[in-house]
Amino acid sequence: MVEKERICGLCGGKLKKITVGQVQEYSEDVGTVIFENVPALQCTECGEKWFEGQILEAMDAVLEEKPKPSRKIKISVPVYSLGTYPHLSG
Repeated sequence: MVEKERICGLCGGKLKKITVGQVQEYSEDVGTVIFENVPALQCTECGEKWFEGQILEAMDAVLEEKPKPSRKIKISVPVYSLGTYPHLSG
C-alpha cells in the first residue's frame, strides 16, 4: 500500500517522518513534562513539527495513567526580564 504524501498546513511543503523529544507545558499541578522517542512529522521546507492525533492522545494517556517515568532530570533555566532591557526604553 502506497502511503499518501502529507503536506504542511503552514507552507505546503512535504512532511517527513521523524522521531523527536517533546517538551510539553501542562497545568501547574503537572508542570513541564519531556516525552522521548515521539513519532512526528516535520516539514522539509519550514521545519514545523506536526503530531498525529493518536500521538497526542498517547501523551495525554501517559499523564492520566501516571506510570513511573523513564528517568527524572533537574534543569537550570535562564530567566530574562525584558522590563530592564535597554533597547526597549524610550
